[in-house]
Order: sequence, then C-alpha cells, then structure tokens
Amino acid sequence: AQAAVYIVSVGNNLGDREDAPLRYAERDALAFSTLMRNLGGASPEHAILVQGSSANDLRRTLLETNRRIRQAQSRGKHHNTLVVFYSGHADNKGLHMNRSKLPYDELRALVESSPAAARVLILDSCRSGGLTRVKGAEGVEAFTISAENRVQAEGIAVITSSSAWEDSHESERLKGSFFSHHLLTGLQGAADHDRDATVTLSEVYSYAYRQTLRSS
Repeated sequence: AQAAVYIVSVGNNLGDREDAPLRYAERDALAFSTLMRNLGGASPEHAILVQGSSANDLRRTLLETNRRIRQAQSRGKHHNTLVVFYSGHADNKGLHMNRSKLPYDELRALVESSPAAARVLILDSCRSGGLTRVKGAEGVEAFTISAENRVQAEGIAVITSSSAWEDSHESERLKGSFFSHHLLTGLQGAADHDRDATVTLSEVYSYAYRQTLRSS
C-alpha cells in the first residue's frame, strides 16, 4: 500500500500580549502547505492549514491527525510521514499562540506519539532551539526522507530556525521570515547539493541556515 504524507502547517501572527504582532507568519504557513501539496506528495485532504489559532486548536489538530494516520495504518497503509511546520512567536519554553502557550515538551510528545513512521517538526520562531533542550531530545546523524511514497528512515527529526537564546526575524523585502523563505526555496530544489533530484533534511537545513545568515 502506498504511504501518505500528512502536513500540519501552522502560522500565528499573534503571540502573547507582550509580543509585537508578526506580519508574515500566517503567510509562511500557507506557502509551506502549498509547496508540500504541489511538490511534497501531500494530497489536499492530508494537508491541514492552521492560522491564527490557539494552543488548544493545535493540540486537537495534532491528535486528530494522529488518529487519521492510525486509521490509515489499520487499513494497511503503513510508512506514512508526518510533517509539522510552525511559524510564529515562541520563547525557549514553548510556542506563543494567540494569547495561549504550548510547552515544547507537550508539542514534542504530540509529534513523537504519532503512529507515522517518520515525523518531521520544523519551527521558525525566536528561541525555537529550546525544543532540543527538552528531556529526551538529542542530536543524531542526519537521515534522508523522500516524499515519493517511499519513506527511507524512521524516527523523528527536528529543525529549528534559532537556538534557545536567539531571535528569528521577518523581512519586508521577502514578505516572510528569512528562515522560512530560504527553507521553501531549498525545498524547491535550490538545496539539492548533490543534484540527485532529492532534497534531504540535511541539505535543506544546511541551505536555509547558510542563506539565513547571509541575508539577515
């Protein structure tokens, strides 16, 4: 049975009361969802866009997506991939979502508990590297994911736009965040360093990292 790619793309222009509103986070989420539908093998019914919502909304969305993946696997559709993308406000403890918060340990648990064979979590926010400080998180060698109905690895991978103590920024010229812009450009092929027509997590992160430093 063919594997499926499930996308949960989240954008929040509003964070906590003390956070200055962002202009392009929700646009970043739409762009990521669109790209994954067009090039990443995600069908429209498996690509969920969450904009301007609360932490509770994201909890429910992830739980429901995990339920749908579990149902698909009960019908023999194994080796599915879950990709969760977030652009918005955060600190080194969790996401700030429209006057509510989602701690990193809970976010990681929601993604990690997914029955999908491969799970990818991408955070574009200030101090998003705090997620990698969650108990149980550790660095490992990069692995490859192909979105062409053939999952080549199992486990969870995390990509963050900043360390636990760094800020991330938007660009008026790019009409989006620096990191998300370069991430999307890389996924469209610019990050294919070895020209094998497959963009790996290692390639796209290296590309987005270098280009973000250069442009910001």
